[in-house]
Amino acid sequence: MGRLSDFKDIRISTGQSVSIVNFAGRSSRSYALGNDASTLHKFGKYTVLLTTEGTSINGNMTDFSGTANGAAYTWICTDCSTFYWTKLRFDRFSTVSNKAFVSFQGQTPTHKREKLIRYDLTTVTDSYFPQVMPSNVLTLNVYSTRVEFYFNNIINGSSWRKPYIGRKGYIFAPNLWTSAANDFNYEFRDDSQLYNFTMNVIKASFPASSDKMTLKIGSGAGTPAVNNTYPRDLFSSQKVISNGNYMQVGLSASVAADVRLSFEMQKVNPASTVGILIAFALAIFYVL
Repeated sequence: MGRLSDFKDIRISTGQSVSIVNFAGRSSRSYALGNDASTLHKFGKYTVLLTTEGTSINGNMTDFSGTANGAAYTWICTDCSTFYWTKLRFDRFSTVSNKAFVSFQGQTPTHKREKLIRYDLTTVTDSYFPQVMPSNVLTLNVYSTRVEFYFNNIINGSSWRKPYIGRKGYIFAPNLWTSAANDFNYEFRDDSQLYNFTMNVIKASFPASSDKMTLKIGSGAGTPAVNNTYPRDLFSSQKVISNGNYMQVGLSASVAADVRLSFEMQKVNPASTVGILIAFALAIFYVL
């Protein structure tokens, strides 16, 4: 067939042939990516970019195509398996529609994975970041806007695990992003102060008897105020709210398990605790 440099015209595959790319030599910094052309035609622009472990990247992504599906950007980390998205800001002066959005899905458009996260112009704030995305390949769909972004592929993920007042975010079963072991264990902890943690179970499907998810919220090394195991506690606690200086959530599940969570961290409100104590005291008084 020849070298890659010999090809001047790129042709769309008819689906009736197979192309084999062989990179000569023992090592190569070249990569080949194949997409089903039918999944790309709907985008006004499609861009593929590479990154590596330990890097931080910022820049802008745009869509001024005027097409119904906007632009798509596929990011590939060649030697890591996790993206930490730390900033996403819409340029309001360059946004051509109040319906502007950016959505995230695992892998390439050809994989046709579900768009798991969508940030809209009118609702997204810095409080949604950092956000973990456990995949070596991500595709972003940008619609009718220019967005400034910042992400890193730093392996320790310490910023992801750090709580702060007002923080919001999402957690998904890894297999919804990519073909990987369907488990995680995240602990958000700050021993210097208390938080009001909220965990919402958007969806939880555990088809195998061995599938299990755990949720703990507490303070220090004592017994957690919340110590739930799912699916056992699913119907009684689809939304869990509790005070503590840590929240720990873990999943160990089969590839078919589907778990989607959202969380929020707010300042502890002493008045809410007082209200509970008053109600309890009145109940005792009434019984007496």
